Amino acid sequence: MTAKLSLRNRKRLKRITPYRIVIISLLMMTVCINIIAWNSVVLSDWYRENIFVLWGPLYGLVTGRTERSVGEMMLGVAVILTLVAVIFGIAFIMKIGRISAGIPVMYLKYYLLLVCIVALVQTLNCFVLYHTSTFEEQYVSEYLQDKGDRVYTIEELGALRDIVVSRANELALTLPRDKAGDILYDKDMATEAVKSMKALGDTYDGLSGYYTRPKALYTSEFFSQQYIMGYYFPFSMEANYNDVMYIANIPATMCHELAHTKGYISEDEANLIGFLACIHSDDDFFRYSGYLSVLGYINNDLISSIKAEVAADYGLDITKQTDVTRADLEAGGIDVDEYNSRVRDTYDTYVMISDEVIHDRVFLTKEAWNEVESNAIIDTETVHKASDAFINTNLKANGVSEGDAVYSEVVALLMDFYVYNIDVELQ
Repeated sequence: MTAKLSLRNRKRLKRITPYRIVIISLLMMTVCINIIAWNSVVLSDWYRENIFVLWGPLYGLVTGRTERSVGEMMLGVAVILTLVAVIFGIAFIMKIGRISAGIPVMYLKYYLLLVCIVALVQTLNCFVLYHTSTFEEQYVSEYLQDKGDRVYTIEELGALRDIVVSRANELALTLPRDKAGDILYDKDMATEAVKSMKALGDTYDGLSGYYTRPKALYTSEFFSQQYIMGYYFPFSMEANYNDVMYIANIPATMCHELAHTKGYISEDEANLIGFLACIHSDDDFFRYSGYLSVLGYINNDLISSIKAEVAADYGLDITKQTDVTRADLEAGGIDVDEYNSRVRDTYDTYVMISDEVIHDRVFLTKEAWNEVESNAIIDTETVHKASDAFINTNLKANGVSEGDAVYSEVVALLMDFYVYNIDVELQ
């Protein structure tokens, strides 16, 4: 009996290989870190302030040596490795040929190891950061102690919107343009973006320190099909931007992505930080890009608020509806033409957006879109839907229940900065 037990023990020990120990250890670390992050803001904050801040400079010393985005290249390699793994996996399951031994099996083992490493890196450089204190909680909460459940009025929203529109209108006239009316800029935007973020770090210490230069995405056309302006790669800690999009979007996007490299992973926070960095820049083009970056969000919120206010006069509550149709209005007994006229008349009482600003409020120019579509392998609608599904899944998996709608929540943060006199530029 003793001999048999010893034999069983020896067999069990043989199963506990170094490979399995490494795999199990990586998985346990990843799971434990995620559990801790989900349940402790204090520990998540400690991690960001004491450990994560060290990753940026270390990564930057390596990834900053190349002009190309290292993260983008890694993503391309990952796609190839995954396709090979799928082929080998299918062959293994179906027992095609002598697949049960040799290189294919060894490949799958190392691919699994790579997946475990990627999961841990993604956790450390991205997932944990979703559970830290927000930028507002760190630096603005003292101003909002008496705010409570206060809801901002349409007049306050309109006043903020008019400030943003007025500043954008003024700056639009100061910028050089070509014959088509497009903005011309001959300075180094990446250098200016880093300079602007470092300057903002003098006010908010969480943004101080080293920054790697933002890099253009080599596959910007593909990212354009996804309507993506920039990308933060957790695996390389790089701030990447779409250089096919219209030039006015680039400064705010660079600063937005640089905010992610400092651990501010939430999109609304990064929008706010990118905006603040730009409007406090000494460069008029950066200031203009900053105002443009939030104008659409604020303007849309104002229009929605006006529509809700006019509908309320007719006794119809549409505040909880994201899309109000003509049928909805008619079902509420509202004369739609009269309703639309009142909405337009109210909106027209606010500062008009200039023709130059309207011209600059585009993602891609028509010429750029034509180029993207002509070179596309997959049609834009398909790519965009797949991208939206991935982004929403990723956000919701990390506790962001609103999905990609969180991008527009920057308006609420801006209202705090405006109403509570937190930023002189918004007064």
